[in-house]
Amino acid sequence: MNIPSDKSPRFVFRFFSALFMVALVFVMPATLFADPTPVPESSAEAAKPPTAQNNKDYVPGEVLVRIKDGVPVSQVAALAKSMGANLDRRVTSWGLYLFKFSDSAPIDEVVNRLRQHPAVQYAEPNGKMQLFGVGDGSGSGSENSSAGTPILVAVIDTGIDLNHTAFAGHLYQNLREIAGDGIDNDGNGYVDDVNGFDFYSRSSSPMGTAGSGAHGTQVTGRILQGAVDAPVSVMALRVGPGPSLSLAAIVEAIDYAVNNGAKVINMSLGATMPYQALSEAVQRAIDRGVIVVAAAGNSGAVTPNYPAALPGVISVAASDANGAKTWWSNYGSTVDFTAPGDQVVTTTFGGGNAAVSGTSFSAPFVAGMVARILSAMPNLGVNDVINNLKAFAKDIYAVNHSFYQGKLGQGFLDEQVASRIAQAFPLAPRSPADQPQNQKDMLDAQLAAAQREVARLESELSAADRNLTAAHEATVAANAQVDQAVQNANQAWKDFTNAWSAWFRASYSIRVSPQEKESLRQKMQQAWEKMNKANAEKQDAQARQRVAQSDENRIRTQRESIATQLRGARQQVDDINRRLSALINPAQGGQAETNSLLGRLHAISQSLSFGPRGLGMQEASELSLPGSDNDQNTSAK
Repeated sequence: MNIPSDKSPRFVFRFFSALFMVALVFVMPATLFADPTPVPESSAEAAKPPTAQNNKDYVPGEVLVRIKDGVPVSQVAALAKSMGANLDRRVTSWGLYLFKFSDSAPIDEVVNRLRQHPAVQYAEPNGKMQLFGVGDGSGSGSENSSAGTPILVAVIDTGIDLNHTAFAGHLYQNLREIAGDGIDNDGNGYVDDVNGFDFYSRSSSPMGTAGSGAHGTQVTGRILQGAVDAPVSVMALRVGPGPSLSLAAIVEAIDYAVNNGAKVINMSLGATMPYQALSEAVQRAIDRGVIVVAAAGNSGAVTPNYPAALPGVISVAASDANGAKTWWSNYGSTVDFTAPGDQVVTTTFGGGNAAVSGTSFSAPFVAGMVARILSAMPNLGVNDVINNLKAFAKDIYAVNHSFYQGKLGQGFLDEQVASRIAQAFPLAPRSPADQPQNQKDMLDAQLAAAQREVARLESELSAADRNLTAAHEATVAANAQVDQAVQNANQAWKDFTNAWSAWFRASYSIRVSPQEKESLRQKMQQAWEKMNKANAEKQDAQARQRVAQSDENRIRTQRESIATQLRGARQQVDDINRRLSALINPAQGGQAETNSLLGRLHAISQSLSFGPRGLGMQEASELSLPGSDNDQNTSAK
């Protein structure tokens, strides 16, 4: 074979031809399927929203563990100890705990071991989630309206500027809590949570900070803009200073928002990892009728972010003022709507306003519109709200490249749409009874609402009991069917073995005629077919049994959740009645407060052991509830 030298023109031609073909193979597909949105060339867009980071990152040494229902706290503490961890706290009311290992612990290995434990439903690292917006430069909210149903919107973010003048009349007030007394007055597990709570530093003040901590303040301003003139109250739930936030704090904040009356939750944050704890927390919120709105993400890709991509969550992408998708906004089939998010002006920390960009600021604008609709029609569900938004939305695809067809949701929601919705959903004037004038009126209104909640939960519990009874009966019937099917299968097996044995013996006997042998063979064949049919029926019965048992377990869990909520609602009624008594008759009310505290102390004393071992692991764990004094020294997440 003659190999041409490097100076051969034919060799050089072939070499560069090969390079050209490689370029066609690897470069052309990327060009054909690339995002057609142009990348900005000017330095004006240098401060773009942050892109998604590596969502496999997690808080060192921390694992979220979902314990199966019915497992006592003492076993959870023992499990943590056996794994070489400390039981940091119970994160949610439904059995999610935070285990703390050493920072150098092999978390993947630890998680796999935990998942194999029979008491563990699932376990996963305490992942880091990202904010989806940033901004600078130099919108404000309106005063609270005297019309419409007040809507509580939870802002799970970096905290907000509680002193911003634009938020006057819009801050959530927990009337069941006495500010600054260091006591958990409402018994919800969090001390002095008057305007919300800080789940990052475990403090009662959800105050944000400057810099990345201004994110929550900017988000809140966009909520008020979208709500137009609705009587929106903002519950500030701080989950970190940003831009990275812990999964544990976010899940705990969701649980807090649901348990404390939020109707809308906004999360301008996310991760590409579909964490199980996040999914369960969001689904529980949706099951309670809470509408969850989340930012689609800023990586400029079709990659889904969570919680935005979870079922039932309203996912919002970002556009410019005219509806054209920004080059950095995510898109795809999980997006529900698109809203302005490029250089929008909103409130910021320290007073005043700022120009910001990101899907972080598209989502809260839509959350505000949701609150505006609910203020006029408070009984609408998430599908009804989405249908109403869709009915008023502009055509998003008329101003975007055909590449995005079907990937930007069901329409464009801007200020004009918000104004049309406000006109189409007039706010009914509130009666004087709905406009508290003093503390007694406020408490009366809270008591009426709490009593309605008790009545609703009692009705739900009654229905759940009926459903559980029916599900248990179905399980019993399925078990009986399985027993019968197993008996039939066993009998069919015996019949087959007998038929086979008779045929086998006849096959080697000269005394049996060919006709009898054929008859025995046919009987064996029939027995074989009956055995296969019986085995199939047994498998079907076992499948039905598993479904029935699963349904019973699910309904039982729902029933237990409703029962827990009912106990809390009844406690809330008792607390409000006690405060009303104290307001009407201070001496009597003081005695009631004293009796209540004595009762609590007695309950605690009953759980204490004054023997040589002192306070045991179980008692210590049960006393360390979310937001209690025992949590005040917990390290920041």
